[in-house]
Amino acid sequence: MIIIYKAVKDEARALIELLAKHKANHSQDYYYAVRKNANSDNPIEIATRFIYLNKTCYNGLYRVNSKGECNVPMGAYMNPNILDKDNILACSKALQNAEIIYQDFSLKILFI
Repeated sequence: MIIIYKAVKDEARALIELLAKHKANHSQDYYYAVRKNANSDNPIEIATRFIYLNKTCYNGLYRVNSKGECNVPMGAYMNPNILDKDNILACSKALQNAEIIYQDFSLKILFI
């Protein structure tokens, strides 16, 4: 999830561009190809893949099997909201002054 927050914060335009490609290519075959292909190390591609799967999978569920592979079937949506450009840009703006930290919660709780 941190990768997604950082992508929205720092790379909103690139995220929008890749989500537009997912939206244009959306089909059952495309969904299962994207679901199967989790080989990217590119943070923007990882974030857009997660968002695309979340918006198009059954009930927005993201689940993985024991091999770490997403195994949720495609949802039966007529027009999934794959790309919400205004929301992404608004979230990016809201996150500009936020510091996103990935660490064990027990280290942070000491400062509350």
